[in-house]
Amino acid sequence: MIHLIAKSYMELNDYISLMHKKLSGNISPEELDLIDRYIVANRDNALLFEEIRNSYNVLEPEIELPFKLNRETDFKNLKESIETTEKSKTISLSPKFMRWGVAAAILFIAGFFALNPFQSSEGFDYSVAKPTQFSLADNSEVWLNSGARITGDEAFSKTNRSIHLEGEAYFDVHRDEALPFVIHVNGVEITVLGTAFNVKAYKNFVEVKVEEGKVQVKDKDIGGIEILTKDMMTVVDVERHGFSTDLVFDKNSLYWKTGRLTFKDSPINQILQTIEQTFDIRIELLNPELADCKLSGSFGGSQNEIITLFTDQISGDLSESQNTYFIRNGQCK
Repeated sequence: MIHLIAKSYMELNDYISLMHKKLSGNISPEELDLIDRYIVANRDNALLFEEIRNSYNVLEPEIELPFKLNRETDFKNLKESIETTEKSKTISLSPKFMRWGVAAAILFIAGFFALNPFQSSEGFDYSVAKPTQFSLADNSEVWLNSGARITGDEAFSKTNRSIHLEGEAYFDVHRDEALPFVIHVNGVEITVLGTAFNVKAYKNFVEVKVEEGKVQVKDKDIGGIEILTKDMMTVVDVERHGFSTDLVFDKNSLYWKTGRLTFKDSPINQILQTIEQTFDIRIELLNPELADCKLSGSFGGSQNEIITLFTDQISGDLSESQNTYFIRNGQCK
């Protein structure tokens, strides 16, 4: 049995999709060059292509996807992915996984996304191993956080816009007054017409944060309803059936989507607390005189990049040991 990490899974679907394009003849010269180099890279790749070619005229090659592909962007990412793979490793597949790959190619399932899709006549089922953005059939934009999952039935965007969510997701919903967008999560029903908001499902709580527009949050067991507008947030206790709406919506909690932490006249100790919570780490400020100094700035990038940028901004010295960062010296600017 071969286990593939999320990145390898994404690359496999990319290669399979290009194989489908090669067989259909609808492929650019650059794409053809990329997939030909991949096929000859090792025996398993060649066997996968041969099985797809043998099955090409057997299965139905067309299916309507419930999301839309951004070919230009996705092909750029694919090219980088293939070039990196050629330099570092190849992907070895079991026969069972190869047979699944054939179906994925012929049905054109999510070949250019880091999704783990199951598509059938009964609906769709998407889960991701890392933060991923895509569009649904109704033109709504979705960002799924790591480990999140959404499902919907075959009538989505036709007679309903209803989905089920596990984990955390951000939605930018396309407005359609005749067909409200409804999210079901842990016994909570969230209804919108057109808005941008974040939903996070915990074991016993559901958290909803609205960035734009208006959202109705309903506890389906008791019928309780809260209406949220821009910059509002609520937490629903799904066991005790209560709402906590007098909460501050900190947009830095959307770092998983934006990749950026932004502060305006914030005390340094508060900034460090936000960074700690975002990355689940510890930071020791060894110059206590800086704790109440206020700082404005926007820091983007990875955990290490953000901590380094922050330390540079206060002219401090940074070190790290066992998932704890130490900031020495520094100035209150």
